[in-house]
Amino acid sequence: MISRNTKETRLTSITGCWLIYGPPDSGKTYSVLTCPEPIALINSESKDPLVSLGVEASGKDITIIENANYYETMEWLNGQVENPAYKTLYMDGLTVAMSNYRSFLADDRAQIRWDKLSDKEKAIAKDLVRDKLSIEMADWGLMAEMMLRQTKLLNALSKRGVLVVATAIDQAYPKWDKSLSAAPSLLGQDYSRQIHGLFDFIGYLVQGWRLNEDGTISPPRVSFHAPAGEYLARASGKLSRVRGNGPLNFTKMLQLINQEEVKGEATVMPEMSETPKLL
Repeated sequence: MISRNTKETRLTSITGCWLIYGPPDSGKTYSVLTCPEPIALINSESKDPLVSLGVEASGKDITIIENANYYETMEWLNGQVENPAYKTLYMDGLTVAMSNYRSFLADDRAQIRWDKLSDKEKAIAKDLVRDKLSIEMADWGLMAEMMLRQTKLLNALSKRGVLVVATAIDQAYPKWDKSLSAAPSLLGQDYSRQIHGLFDFIGYLVQGWRLNEDGTISPPRVSFHAPAGEYLARASGKLSRVRGNGPLNFTKMLQLINQEEVKGEATVMPEMSETPKLL
């Protein structure tokens, strides 16, 4: 059992556990450049994150972690919870991570099936792709449990003062809640239905990168409040008083939630001081 007293807890520097989701190529990965350094970026995708970050990543203290399986990731996260070495942990992204775990379970299930076959059955089944790639109903629960255990470590790390950010691709009208026009794209239903209680902040990219007529580039804009509950969103603390949307800039958002008491019932998302121009 863990006990914490608010008198002994430093509440003036809130980091939180964030989930940001939106369309592909909308600026989710790029937003890591606005996070406190040093940064650990867990890359679940096969593509190179440096291509997305570009020359702006030069000089940034970012450690990219790739090709880690589930057990390696869990072991690394446990080590970070015990002794944090970074100010930001950026997990990019949950959609692909779940797909990777499904493949892991499919391989595991295929090996179990293979070991049970006779030599004659193996000779027949060796070329059957569906037997190697399919998973059973029970495996969906295992995949949800894998994600839950991993997310709980993310929660624990955020309580140690580390900014924790996870990303996901968006999905229209998900099977687990068809009343939502947009939600994170996650496999299965068990984990998806619990997602709202697993993250302090859930933001939807209502606008990706946009090239303006004057040659400037408007950064992605994120919303943590759905006016009519049309998409999945969640805000905590001072950010829960925010309406509208603002640039996906974690430096600015952390300043907002850690500033002195906000007066009134609502405020607006902080804007960036500079707007990048297309070179």
